[in-house]
Amino acid sequence: TEKALLVTKGKDKKHIGHVVVLAASISGGSVNDDDDSSNDGTVSRSLQESTAAKDDADEDIVLLEEATGDMAISPDELEGGPNFADYISGGCQLRVVVAIDYSASNGDPRKENSLHHFNDDGMNDYEMAISQICSTLAKYDSDQKFPVFGFAAKKNGQLNQCFQCGDTEEVEGVAGILEAYKNAFKSGIAMSKPTNICQVINRAGKVAKSHLASAKESGDQQYSILCIFTNGNVHNVDATVEALNGVQEDPLSIVVVGVGPGDFGGMQFLNEYQPSGGGASRVQFVEMNSLKAQKGALADETLKGIPDQLVGYFVSKNMPPNAPVEADEIVIEPYKEEDEEEKPDKKNEMIEKVKEQGMRQLMRQGKRMLDKQKRKIFGRGGRGRRPLSGQQMFDKLVDKQMNKLTKLISK
Repeated sequence: TEKALLVTKGKDKKHIGHVVVLAASISGGSVNDDDDSSNDGTVSRSLQESTAAKDDADEDIVLLEEATGDMAISPDELEGGPNFADYISGGCQLRVVVAIDYSASNGDPRKENSLHHFNDDGMNDYEMAISQICSTLAKYDSDQKFPVFGFAAKKNGQLNQCFQCGDTEEVEGVAGILEAYKNAFKSGIAMSKPTNICQVINRAGKVAKSHLASAKESGDQQYSILCIFTNGNVHNVDATVEALNGVQEDPLSIVVVGVGPGDFGGMQFLNEYQPSGGGASRVQFVEMNSLKAQKGALADETLKGIPDQLVGYFVSKNMPPNAPVEADEIVIEPYKEEDEEEKPDKKNEMIEKVKEQGMRQLMRQGKRMLDKQKRKIFGRGGRGRRPLSGQQMFDKLVDKQMNKLTKLISK
């Protein structure tokens, strides 16, 4: 039974915890799902009977009865196995591989309704998803270098389902990922179809295997995570499943993020996927729109399964975590007053930054107010309150922005 059972101690049956029975053998027989007589109650009673002869001892531990309510106890916790923190503290590095959907279904990036449209007022959905997820993962990557691939676009007239974004094989930091994403449009591509992630999966598997092999040479460990950002369903489910089976033995987790308001019903098979060779799945699909309203929810939901997936992979390969990494020395330089004086004035820097942001906002608000005045004059045939003059409008905006600026500077 996989249900949790109460654990008691001694004659007074003091409750000391729970245990999950993953397998049991009683009186030479096995208890399993195929045995109709071995229901949950039978397991509980049989285990009690098997210890009845020793029940007089104060220190005997007996399974008393089935626990009520849902329990969430992992086998690793019960068996004292390694956990994610053990591997990270032992120096295990996470390597992130990014893949971005450039299919025509995203829309023309030159138009505002496109998911790939870039504007000065904020990030588009792809930029937000990449920034939120990759910023979290980057904390566990020491060299901050990331391969970025694109798919579902034509380059030089040929459909390419896995092409390099950016000028180099790896880009630096999350800012580099975002820059490579934008630069792909400048390199001359034709957004096309279908949406096929098979080649990206195969490429990421090779990258993951190569990184781990290199790390092993120096006694280190590395684990890779492929983040795929797409706006539609995959073209061929069977081919995708075959690609997933092909990388099951590689040190790789795959996260697919659905971007935009599309119907992602055809992607749910990823959450139901079971590897053909057995073992746990290391694939997850998450729909961005359902989590947009909650701050940090996208990164949390997307990455919550990765710690267990990493541990599961290394344990299955008999690779325990390395000993915790400790610094050989920590150098603290003597304090010098002249060093403090040479530092730039952070407050002045902040003031200039706030002024710059304030002017941009001032221009945007000015345009909105002008549009509003036009609507008052022309949309209502001149009726309504007398419109503000240009000077009055400007003075009003400046006063408003200066009040905001004063408050920010005082903070």
